[in-house]
Amino acid sequence: MANTFNIVWSGPKLDGKLDYSYWETLMSTHMKAQNLWNFIEPGLQEGADATQQKRDQLALSQIHQGVDYTVFGKIANAKSAKEAWNTLKLLYKGVDKAQKAKLQSLRREYERYEMSSSETVEQYFTRVTNLVNKMRVYGEDMPDSKVVEKILRTMPMKYDHVVTTILESHDMDTMTIAELQGTIESHISRILEKSENQSKKP
Repeated sequence: MANTFNIVWSGPKLDGKLDYSYWETLMSTHMKAQNLWNFIEPGLQEGADATQQKRDQLALSQIHQGVDYTVFGKIANAKSAKEAWNTLKLLYKGVDKAQKAKLQSLRREYERYEMSSSETVEQYFTRVTNLVNKMRVYGEDMPDSKVVEKILRTMPMKYDHVVTTILESHDMDTMTIAELQGTIESHISRILEKSENQSKKP
C-alpha cells in the first residue's frame, strides 16, 4: 500500500496576489481527493485516535504547503487543519455580512454584463464564466440554464439569427454553458464558410 502520509501540494501558493476563492476551490478538491476533507468539515473529532490525529496534521501540512511565507504567519499557531482553514477563510472572505456584500456586488456586475461588438464569442463566454464561478464560490445558486439564458439574451443583434436557431432547436433547461459556446461557434463557423464560398463564385 502507498504511503498515505506522503502527499505533496503542487498547486499555486496563496499569497497577496492570488485570488482566494480560486485557491480555496483547488485546495478543497485536493483535500477531498486525498480523503482529508473530513478534517476540515466537520473537523477532527474529540477523542480521535493517534492515526486520525496524524491525518489531521497531514491535512494541516497541505494548507501549510499551499500558502506563501507571507501568509504562513497568520496560521502558524493553528493546532488543527480546521483551525487553519477557518482562519484563512475569515481573513480572506470575511464574516457572513461582508460575504453577502461581495456577492451582491458580483450580482450587480453580472446584471450589467453584455457582449460588446468588439468581443469574440470565446472572450465573452470566458468573461461571463469567470464571474459566474466567483458568484458560485460566494454561495450563489447559479445553474447553467440561467447562465445560458443570460448569454443568449445579451448577445449583439448580429447574432439574432444564431440565437433564434438555438432557441428553436435545443432544450435550454438542460443545455450547459460549454455546449452553448460550442453550438454558437459551430453556427458562426458554418455561416462564415458559406459566405466565403459564395464570394468565390464567379
